[in-house]
Amino acid sequence: MADIISDDGFPSTSRRSNKPPRPASSASSWTTVPPTVKRIFDKFPLVTYPDTVLPSACIFPDQSSKIGTAFVHDLSNVSIFPDSVRLLTVLRLAKIYDSLTVLKASPHSSPENGPFPYIFLSRSSAPSPTPLERTLAPNSILFYSWLSEIPNAQIVPYSAAEQLPILTLLDVRLRDAFLLTLYIYSSNYKAVVLPSFYKHINSIENDRLSGGVGVFPYLLSYTQYLAAKDTLQRSVGTTKIDAKFKISVLTGAEEALDALSDLVSETTGFLSGEGIPGTVDAAVYGYLYPSLHLGLMDETGTREAELVELIRERPKLVELVEKVNELAWS
Repeated sequence: MADIISDDGFPSTSRRSNKPPRPASSASSWTTVPPTVKRIFDKFPLVTYPDTVLPSACIFPDQSSKIGTAFVHDLSNVSIFPDSVRLLTVLRLAKIYDSLTVLKASPHSSPENGPFPYIFLSRSSAPSPTPLERTLAPNSILFYSWLSEIPNAQIVPYSAAEQLPILTLLDVRLRDAFLLTLYIYSSNYKAVVLPSFYKHINSIENDRLSGGVGVFPYLLSYTQYLAAKDTLQRSVGTTKIDAKFKISVLTGAEEALDALSDLVSETTGFLSGEGIPGTVDAAVYGYLYPSLHLGLMDETGTREAELVELIRERPKLVELVEKVNELAWS
């Protein structure tokens, strides 16, 4: 049956309903909770949690006695997060660790480069009051400029451009071997990564999702695994993770370690070539020290991981790690 154009200009069916018109809703009907939703709220009442305590540098930056807040994944130097180990080591070598409020932050979905770690300076300590220039990410120009102005800092603050060749070796070749060993080898994923996430999540007081138990740490670690796998596949240029893939990653790590070992000064034992370590030494420490002390195993879980063996075969790098550890963490 043909449509009929109604008074408002839109087509309507020719078959009219004999039902009486619906009575107009009251003015307050939009605030009424539907019965089904009301039953849910009656059965599961809402709980109001106390306000989350944010860092003082964010709320009252001018009233804080600290120069800022450092957000990191982990407070330990034996961590599955090399970037956090690196930043903490820089802060300790610069003798400003105690001048900052250091807080744990929830891990990001990317295992190698996420928004953490970073430093948020208090308003009185920042070169500019704008939030953008108060946020210092490692490797940024602002970070090294700020670090170079700290008095009595026992560290050489190389600029991002000066340490780019070394960081390229670390954040590509050595990173790939680190991710392969931790996340792709199931023995380490089960024995090291998963327990680390449970420990990490349960130590964050304001995390309401884990509650000390549950699957949230597992899901978060699995997200990290997927991100690590994707990073490796893009880096190597293949989606198939097989023996050839692993040889390619470990060969790249071996070449990177050889290059780093050759760059270590014969007189000082540091990459900086001076009597004190530099930010490049802290970056190398961030990868090598956790690799040597996390208890990493090979793919079968029966012996030491290939990455650990490659590091131990280069005594100059092992000595560098030990010297940085004594200066920063002892």
